Amino acid sequence: MPRKKQKKITKVMYGDDAKSLIRIFYDDNTNQYCSTQSPQYKQVIKKWPVDIIERETEAFKFYYTQRELRFKDFNDNYEIWRGFWRGEQRAGSDNSVLERVLNIHESPQPFFKLKLSIFEMKRVRENKNREWKASLRKAQTGLELLALLYQEIPDLESEQVEPEDEIFLPETANLEDSADSSQQSTDKTSDAPNE
Repeated sequence: MPRKKQKKITKVMYGDDAKSLIRIFYDDNTNQYCSTQSPQYKQVIKKWPVDIIERETEAFKFYYTQRELRFKDFNDNYEIWRGFWRGEQRAGSDNSVLERVLNIHESPQPFFKLKLSIFEMKRVRENKNREWKASLRKAQTGLELLALLYQEIPDLESEQVEPEDEIFLPETANLEDSADSSQQSTDKTSDAPNE
């Protein structure tokens, strides 16, 4: 009769915070707990030093802590995401792109990212007008910034930004599909001042 293959230990960690139990993982995807007072513990500790067991325990705790945080975040925002995928709007959220452009200066980080994305455009980078670039830097509102951009480059269509990170206005990250259809209508009529 063939001998049964002996299980090989793949990982060992503490099973409780008091370090009175260890959890032994085997190569056949099973695991078991044993007390630090048992003879099996003494056999395991010969092959798995305490510092390795502690390191494995900390890595395991970190992994599960991160996993719990992600699940809690998902659980807390589930209704918002569920509504988003159904195409619903949250109560009190304005979905107007114009409103976001008008109010982007109220949150400094997205406004700064918008300025950066404008300065990374090829036609803005290559422009020699230093006064115009200075006025772009000093712009205080999104509308002022876009008006100055249009003032110097009125035929600007969909210039590509070259950085690795995509920059979106707040809450507009999912309006990409509608941006193509709205651009066709804005090309014909524009409220921007003409020079």
